[in-house]
Amino acid sequence: MRFNSIGFQLFIFSALIILLSAAAVGTLGYRQAHHTIVVEAEQHVLSVAFEREARLRAWLEQRRKAIEALVLSSLAFDELKADLDIEAMTGCLQQILLFEGVLDLAIFDGQGRIIYTGKTGGPWDDDLNCFFMHEKSDTSSGYCAVHLNHDRNPVMSLYIPILNHDQNSLLAYILVEQATSETINPIMTDSTSLGSSGEAFLVDKEMVMLTPSRSHYHPAPLTHKMPIPPVIAALQNDSGVMFYRSFLGHEVVGAYIAMPVYGWIVITELSATEALAGLKMILINSLSAAALALVVMLGLALLLARRLTRPLDNMAGASRKITSGDYGVRVPATRRKDEVGRLVENFNSMVSGLEKSRGELILSHKRLTQSEKLAAIGQLAASVVHEMRSPLSSIKMNIQLLDRDAKADSVEAKHLELAGREIKRLETMLQELLDYSKPITLELKSVRLLDLFNAAVEANRILAEEHQVRLEVSNDDTLNEAEIDFEQLLRALVNLINNSIIASDTGQTVTLKYAQRDTDTLSIVVTDAGKGMNERVLSRVFDPFFTTRDDGIGLGMNNVKKIIEAHHGEISVVSELGRGTIVTILLPIRDEHGQAISH
Repeated sequence: MRFNSIGFQLFIFSALIILLSAAAVGTLGYRQAHHTIVVEAEQHVLSVAFEREARLRAWLEQRRKAIEALVLSSLAFDELKADLDIEAMTGCLQQILLFEGVLDLAIFDGQGRIIYTGKTGGPWDDDLNCFFMHEKSDTSSGYCAVHLNHDRNPVMSLYIPILNHDQNSLLAYILVEQATSETINPIMTDSTSLGSSGEAFLVDKEMVMLTPSRSHYHPAPLTHKMPIPPVIAALQNDSGVMFYRSFLGHEVVGAYIAMPVYGWIVITELSATEALAGLKMILINSLSAAALALVVMLGLALLLARRLTRPLDNMAGASRKITSGDYGVRVPATRRKDEVGRLVENFNSMVSGLEKSRGELILSHKRLTQSEKLAAIGQLAASVVHEMRSPLSSIKMNIQLLDRDAKADSVEAKHLELAGREIKRLETMLQELLDYSKPITLELKSVRLLDLFNAAVEANRILAEEHQVRLEVSNDDTLNEAEIDFEQLLRALVNLINNSIIASDTGQTVTLKYAQRDTDTLSIVVTDAGKGMNERVLSRVFDPFFTTRDDGIGLGMNNVKKIIEAHHGEISVVSELGRGTIVTILLPIRDEHGQAISH
């Protein structure tokens, strides 16, 4: 390939376009993938946070309701002392101590004095602090803040108020001490849906970490503070998700959900490296696919550049031959559908068009000559008709006078009747000649279609009776009226029905059917099962002066076609020798301006 050739220039241009396009598409694809994966990671950690929060809330409420129901169902009062009957409640209290995670319980009176202890017997200082922080007017049960008990283990106490016998004053409190390691810790340390690097933990409103972490060790419980961004944000908002650096300095995606009733914040974290791991694989796959596609596309561009000049050289050689006068030359056809392929097709079409135009010019000249001949015949026919009508009228009048004086059933009467029929036939032939010689002028008006077709049938009634042929009319009620020339279209229909009757055998039926074919077309069909026509006759059925009957001059179908075309319609004939003929007329229901002409 020459460096200054069109092919080489096309290859370089294509290579640049491909490289730039690949870079642009790759960049956009990577950004879109990055955005999608980030959104999915954020939604994932947030959904895990909501799941942990829901599990915590459900467990706490279930435990509270279970213990509260057990306590309230076993309350017993000493009527004499107006106080609790502790001995009667001992069995219930021992059942509470069997609950999973319950370390101890105690009953305090309204002044904070212990009136019953369970396993250890104290001390209850931190629990008393929780008790006295509780509003005395609040008679609902609840949880104290997580704190360290006398064994320095993280616990949370459930307090249940006990009202007196009349339910109108506070009598005592029951405090149930529960270890967090056996209650809420298993929920938060569950690694489900958190992969290998993720974790979930609880933080209180003082930013103290309440549950252990999977990734680092705490020297002492409830001493580790977590001033990380999601904790700070949770103090202002209920929930959210963000990318940030964890307490250990790692980039993570984390979600937070505040639990204000308990003073807690649920935190879920997932390493950004693990969360965006799919992006790295997408990037590798995308780069591999892009590199492969780039190699393939550059190869195709090179092949295209080499093939491009070959058809152009062929066209240059063909052009030189055409310039020398050889219009029979053609450029070899290609299977290409691009501009070069279309150029070859257009070039060959141009040469073919020149040959076709020359042939059409010769044919048009022949048609023009034939039209001039027919026009001359028409003028001659009109002159002949005018010259013959006067003597023919005199002959007709004299025959009618003689017919009046002739005796019925006499030989003279029969001859006069025959002469009258021949004169009538001659008048019909002269009228057809006259119609052929002059243009058709339409007088359009609104016509009731059923009246038109009934008139056409009635005009052929006597002829049908003579040939013993039935006439039937079938119509479509959706179209009642149309703007047409009644007399002209009646002449056309009468002629068609007349032809069908003459072509039919005794006992057969001629059907006249009209219907609205679509929104803008009136369809008229005349059908018979008569003799039919062969292909030679059918091909010339509309030719002037062509006929296969002895009593015609071959202008009937030509005049019918002129009438239909004057209405901007179409007429077609389908016929098979020995099986009958179908004549179909299609008339537009709208005029050439697109205005409706039907009602």
